[in-house]
Amino acid sequence: AILKRVGACRPAASGAMESSLVRGNCCTCGQGRVLGVELVPAGAGEQLCARAAEFRCCACIDEFGSEPVQRHDANQASVNWWASLEPPAKLADVPAGLLQLGRYSVELEGKPGDREDIVLVTDPSYNFVPGHGGHVWPAAAILAQHLLSSSARPGAKVVEIGAGTGLPGLVLARRGCEVLLTDVPWVLPLTDYNIQANFSDDDVRRPRTAQLRWGNDIDAKMVLAALPAPDLAIAADVLYRAEDFDHFLQTLAALGPREVVLAVAERGGIVDEFLGRLPGYGWRCEVRLSRNAVLAADTPEVLMLRLRPSSQPIAESPSAQGRPPPGRRGLGRAAVARRAGRLRL
Repeated sequence: AILKRVGACRPAASGAMESSLVRGNCCTCGQGRVLGVELVPAGAGEQLCARAAEFRCCACIDEFGSEPVQRHDANQASVNWWASLEPPAKLADVPAGLLQLGRYSVELEGKPGDREDIVLVTDPSYNFVPGHGGHVWPAAAILAQHLLSSSARPGAKVVEIGAGTGLPGLVLARRGCEVLLTDVPWVLPLTDYNIQANFSDDDVRRPRTAQLRWGNDIDAKMVLAALPAPDLAIAADVLYRAEDFDHFLQTLAALGPREVVLAVAERGGIVDEFLGRLPGYGWRCEVRLSRNAVLAADTPEVLMLRLRPSSQPIAESPSAQGRPPPGRRGLGRAAVARRAGRLRL
């Protein structure tokens, strides 16, 4: 069909597009629950934006920009089948067969009787959640066990970034930490399902959720409003694209946790590249190689990264001087960690 102009439009969101994306049903091409932005008529006042906005996916933004075009018939079925279903608010209302439920036991190392049994809700068929957020990755299980063994004190304020199913954060909440699980808006319904599966409504340990798109200052402020001055930020297997590193580190800077613990699967030197960015953001890092039985033989090694703010300027830090760039000469930092089992930066 030929798309026709119907009037000038402007983006409803401000700032970098990648940090203001939302998920919705495209009024131009008809795809459901895809990434894009909201557009409002150029002459509409701020009070009219909410009801005047229309959603346009990224593909249509690339093709048409914010130029007005003929709208897709909202009464027709969604063009795409994957992850196009609207998730109910309650897990109990999800039709049978759309999600998987399983039980995972996180055990304190050396103490077989000291464990947390967590019910995990996943979306392996991508009915509600596209991409990687609907699965449980080995790094999440390793991080959960590491945090259980590290004796995080009850009452500590913890924010999990890119939580997905939220396994590590759920374990810490069971141990009495105040936990806020964050992810992009289109993954949070699954995160909420996992909270509902493990905590009753009146459980004081019940975690909360908040949207957090990396590099989005408004989201970061909302997270801090919900959980001021977090003691700890955690994340599992969220570092797999180098183009996201700066936004991730900007988000950490905005949240200002006292400590960060990351479980990162090593894929093609990605860990070394991330470590190379840390001095510029004022972080020191300790790297440990995880030795965990949950890893299959063909699974990438998982490194534990413990970040803390630098106590002195990076330029004056002895650990930052006289060191070859990562991956350029000799062993990379991740390779050193494999040999020694531990490395401080």
